[in-house]
Formats: sequence, structure tokens, C-alpha cells
Amino acid sequence: MSASDLAAVIVTIAAIASVTALVMVLVGLQRTLVDLREAARALVDEAVPAVAELRATLERADVDLERLDSVLDTAETLSSTVESASRVAQATVTNPAIKARAAASGLKGVVRGLAGRAAR
Repeated sequence: MSASDLAAVIVTIAAIASVTALVMVLVGLQRTLVDLREAARALVDEAVPAVAELRATLERADVDLERLDSVLDTAETLSSTVESASRVAQATVTNPAIKARAAASGLKGVVRGLAGRAAR
């Protein structure tokens, strides 16, 4: 066997080894792509219902927020009405009560004065 024959055998073995390694890499890449495709399908299968459920939840939350806004408006109106009624009640009760107390105090002074004169 000559040097050129030996070189040809070595190059052939190296080429076969390179092609074999390349085929192994391609087979691994193909398996990885299949796994990736399956993972993408699983993600879509899980994500679509989750997004639909999220959308429904957001719609229910929007309805609940509208109801809460209505309740808050009603509470605000009620609070304003109670505040107004409280002011009216205070004005209605406080002023006459103060006047009655002043009249009672004045009457008490008159009675004392009359009682003091009668005792003399």
C-alpha cells in the first residue's frame, strides 16, 4: 500500500465519520423539533381555554365594578341626605332647646326673686 492509498483510506474514514456524526446531529435535531412541536401544541391547547376563562373573568369583574359603582353612588347620596337631615334636626332641636333652657333659667331667677320678696 502506497502513501497515496493510505491517505485515501484515511480521508474516506474521516469522511464517513463526519457524515455519521452529521446524521446523528440531524436525527437529534429532528427529535428536538418534534418535541418542540408537541410542546407548542400543548401550550396552545392550554392557553386558549385559559385566555377564554380570563376574558370571562374580566367581563364578570367589569359587571361587578359597575354594580359597585352604583352602590357607591347610592351610598354617597344617602350620606348626603343623612347629613342634610342631621343639620335640619340639629337646627330644629338645638335652637328651641337653647331658648327653652334660657327661658327656664330666667323663670327660675324670677321665681327666686318673687320667693325672696315674699319671705321678707
